[in-house]
Amino acid sequence: MLWLRENKDQGKSLYLQNLSCEEEYDHAYNIRKGLADTDVCVLVREENGYQLLGELGAKLIEVLDLVYKLKSVTAREVSEHLDKKLNLASTQLSDLYSMRLIERVEEQMPEGGRQFVYKSLF
Repeated sequence: MLWLRENKDQGKSLYLQNLSCEEEYDHAYNIRKGLADTDVCVLVREENGYQLLGELGAKLIEVLDLVYKLKSVTAREVSEHLDKKLNLASTQLSDLYSMRLIERVEEQMPEGGRQFVYKSLF
């Protein structure tokens, strides 16, 4: 995860799926313990959404939830849905992207200029 965060230009992300939670092999617990006291988070793809392993503040989780609910958002949409200032929404999306929890695509706007569109990994 640290390599992914340091090499953003690689365009790669990581998420887990089919994480076994059998009684004798609680992989989620072991991963959480390994991530304790770090600023690294990992997403686990689940049937009805995702599980987050690692520590992430409530405000970033709120934005992450919206991205995974809508699948694709701009900072303006996050600002409107969550009643946040545009700069704050943009910063929080950028933080989630830096943590490799969401993807970012640059799009040209018809009237000129560009904007980032943030997308869920799955």
